[in-house]
Amino acid sequence: MIHNIPSFNSMFTDFSTRMQKEFELDCDRQRRYDSASKKIIARHLNYTDKVNSIIIRIAWSVTCWDIRRIQIAQVIADSFGKYLDTSNKNKISPSDLTKSGFGYEENL
Repeated sequence: MIHNIPSFNSMFTDFSTRMQKEFELDCDRQRRYDSASKKIIARHLNYTDKVNSIIIRIAWSVTCWDIRRIQIAQVIADSFGKYLDTSNKNKISPSDLTKSGFGYEENL
């Protein structure tokens, strides 16, 4: 659910270029997974027409076994932080995370 496509394209290009340059990791831009599932929390929030939401899937080989995982996490945070709204005006509340019907309540 992306409402500001030019901003997202810039963010993704900057992020993927940096990941390739610094870590030789490729970003696939959702080519392998369906994002239409009802289990995606952003589909159940009241303000989905006002915010941009994206899905980030990171390979287990990167998050668990890559010795550069902390540096990679820092690049992710830095790259996305340049583009994300930090005003907290649309912050997800804990009550949003307990809505039923999308598959995560068993994790709370």
